[in-house]
Amino acid sequence: MRVLWICLTTGLFMFNLVSQPLGVFDAATDVGNPKLKGNTIYDATQQKYTISGAGYNIWFNRDEFHYAHKKLKGDFILTADFAMTSPGSDPHRKYGWMVRESLDEDAAHMTAAYHVGDGLTAMQWRVLRGAYMRDPEDEIFFNKRKVRTIQLERRGATYFMRVANW
Repeated sequence: MRVLWICLTTGLFMFNLVSQPLGVFDAATDVGNPKLKGNTIYDATQQKYTISGAGYNIWFNRDEFHYAHKKLKGDFILTADFAMTSPGSDPHRKYGWMVRESLDEDAAHMTAAYHVGDGLTAMQWRVLRGAYMRDPEDEIFFNKRKVRTIQLERRGATYFMRVANW
């Protein structure tokens, strides 16, 4: 089974896991070449991550954003409570989980995200490297608004997204 990148998109989130310099993550980096470079801070006492950054929308055929990531193999379940710390104005600001084939800006990926600006909750993906994400054929939308808890599970080749309000 190939190794996939697990990442968290820009936002603030908390969960209980073992402490390392970046908590459970191997590193944090910018994908693509965002105008505003990002930053990740882990507070071991509060078990809280603060991720900041900005870039091009995670959509179309390439991405720009900052995130914390870790390589994983096999099945997994990822769960976190997320919250934005500033209101912002872009309707495409989002937080959530992402599985990428690589750190390349045009990598295939699976994303379970909440769009802070317009309240959209969606599971979306880019099937092939450099391909456009198709709308609405390749998205699964949820009716929940103001989502805070997001879970992404991989079981074999199948992905599941679960969401909950605070």
